Amino acid sequence: MRIKNLISFILLLFTVASAYCQSAEIDDYTRNIQINPYSADSYYGRGNAKFKVHDTAGAIADYTKAIQLNPAMKKAWYNRGHTMYFLKKYKNAIDDYTTAIVLDSIYAKAYYSRGETKFESHDYAGAIKDHITADAMDTSYALPYFKIGIAKYCLGDMAGAIDAYTRALAKDTSNAAIYYNRGETNYALTAYAAAIIDYTATIRIKPGDALAYNGRGNAKNKLNGPATAIADYTMAVGIDTNYAIAYYNRANAAFAMKDYAKAITDHSKAIKIDHAYVAAYIGRGMAEAAENNYNFAITDYSKALEKDKKNDVAYFHRAEARYALKDFSRAIADYNKAIDIAPSKAKTYNGLGNAHHALKNEKEAIIAYTKAIELEPSFTQAYVNRGIANTALQKYDIAIADFNNAITINAGYAAAYSNRGITKHKMQNDSGAISDENKAIALDPAYAEAYYVRGQVKSDLKNDSDAITDYNRAISIIPGYAEAFYSRGISKVRLKNDTGAINDESTAIALHPGYTDAYYNRGVVKSMLQQDSAAIKDYNKALALKPDFSAAYYNRAISKSKIQDHRGAEEDYTSVIEIDSNSVQAYYNRGMERAVMKDDSGAIEDYDEAITLSPGFARAYVRKGISEENLQNDSAAIETFTKALNMGPDTLGYYSRGTAKIKLANYEGAIYDFTSAIDMDSLYARPYTFRGVCRILTGEKKAGCDDLQNAQRLGDTRAAKYIKDACKEKRPGTK
Repeated sequence: MRIKNLISFILLLFTVASAYCQSAEIDDYTRNIQINPYSADSYYGRGNAKFKVHDTAGAIADYTKAIQLNPAMKKAWYNRGHTMYFLKKYKNAIDDYTTAIVLDSIYAKAYYSRGETKFESHDYAGAIKDHITADAMDTSYALPYFKIGIAKYCLGDMAGAIDAYTRALAKDTSNAAIYYNRGETNYALTAYAAAIIDYTATIRIKPGDALAYNGRGNAKNKLNGPATAIADYTMAVGIDTNYAIAYYNRANAAFAMKDYAKAITDHSKAIKIDHAYVAAYIGRGMAEAAENNYNFAITDYSKALEKDKKNDVAYFHRAEARYALKDFSRAIADYNKAIDIAPSKAKTYNGLGNAHHALKNEKEAIIAYTKAIELEPSFTQAYVNRGIANTALQKYDIAIADFNNAITINAGYAAAYSNRGITKHKMQNDSGAISDENKAIALDPAYAEAYYVRGQVKSDLKNDSDAITDYNRAISIIPGYAEAFYSRGISKVRLKNDTGAINDESTAIALHPGYTDAYYNRGVVKSMLQQDSAAIKDYNKALALKPDFSAAYYNRAISKSKIQDHRGAEEDYTSVIEIDSNSVQAYYNRGMERAVMKDDSGAIEDYDEAITLSPGFARAYVRKGISEENLQNDSAAIETFTKALNMGPDTLGYYSRGTAKIKLANYEGAIYDFTSAIDMDSLYARPYTFRGVCRILTGEKKAGCDDLQNAQRLGDTRAAKYIKDACKEKRPGTK
């Protein structure tokens, strides 16, 4: 501590002494001027002394006085120019340097300084000219060509810059700055190997040059990949712990290596050093997005936009994150803002198209994809995406043309073949669809979606065993492929593997808890297995996710009916009708539920609606006739049954018309109808029962009793009573 204090004291003494000496120097020149007020040298000397103590105004005044006394004093012109340069008064400085050169045309120092000043004024061509002149006057001096190199770099003359730096190094091989700048220029020329050599030379001369390590890291990254750059970036931040750019570059290298956690850490360090580092916020957001932390990513992109409201890249990536979160409307807003700022980026229009497609705004999507293609005619992904949108609009031929264009541009683009296969499948060209999926798989054997689509085509062709093989392959590639589990479940149902189907739908739900169709299909399978209470729970879940899911209401109604919840079934069919007022089957089924609940008038209204919508619906006439019969309107019932039977034979129709005829004592007509029913279904017990009764009533006791015996054998318990009453021979003396 004592040593430290002593050193501080000595430095203080030195500073005071230096200031005293300079003040004494000014006093000396002032006395000389008092003695000889026409001494240009004294004013010049005092100007120099004042400049040393940062009295620039005083220095300029003295240089000006010296010039007035001796206009030919080139050094006064030069030093006044130097003071003007120090004050960033570049025009004044250039004027003074020029006068010095006029006074001495071989004044190399003045040419060099004027060149420096022109460089600061962005007159790079003028700077180059002056530096060349300075070098011609003093060929041993490396700096002019060094400065020429910088000026040519600023003019975009990279080859000229390299030549200038090389000339400078020929004169001074120990100048680290020249090697560094040549390295930067080689990097700009994508001559990464040459850049690495220059950065390495810089480091050899100046081992603590963080900039050189960072530059070499960048060149290694470009030449050999990010893994080779990490060590140099680490050296850079080790030398300068506040080197935000080096942390940023190391973060980008980590991102490229998919080490997203490391990328986030380094971007955070860069941001801590420089709170306004927009690119670091964007980079950290991209790393968060890669980890599926989209909300964190959005926060970072928003911070970037707080600092730079015109940053289209931040808007684009925020749009991408919002798209991933299915916040499509806000994604569209961000894509549009990015386009407003930078209207010539094809990928932004492609993203905008994707968001519109997700909202089923296919026409808007196609406009966006078309703009992307106009900006980048070889943008294969945009062609494919436009093809998908055209497929959604059922413009299949146009979609095929889009996929063909993508394939023409890139014959190895598997997604183009696969999506063309999907469109061909929709066009009923299943062989063509399978051929395209085969091609996609041949190009990319790990293309899970192609296996999935091929499985769907095979399933539609009733080749479910092969379809399951394809779904299995898709799942082996993407174990979390919910859609593949869902579709495999459907194929298993067709192959009577109901337990396997339920397991697959359950897996799809576990992977995607909002998978409406998977709940629905699992409910259907459970209902098939007579597990209707469990099926209803699945339908409930499907309807909670999709309240307008007509098929779920319909099938839940069927399950409710099976567990005798007829009121609940009626309500569900009503929901179906509210969604689709043209659902013939819903009206018909609701009519049957109302009939079960003894609401035959309501049932008849529903059957009439079904008949209005489908005049050829014979069974609806039959059911209507049954309800009319229940309401004791037997003549109307017979007329209704007859309408049904005129459309085609129907067992229930004949049977029901027969029972109505019995009530009107038309036994012969009833026998005809029951016989017709039996001819259609010889195992239908009831027509035997009632035909037997009618035969007995018309005097055909033996034939009637035979019918009753057949009815009893087929399981109609009511036949026993008729047999007891009418067919047993009575013993003498009995009543």
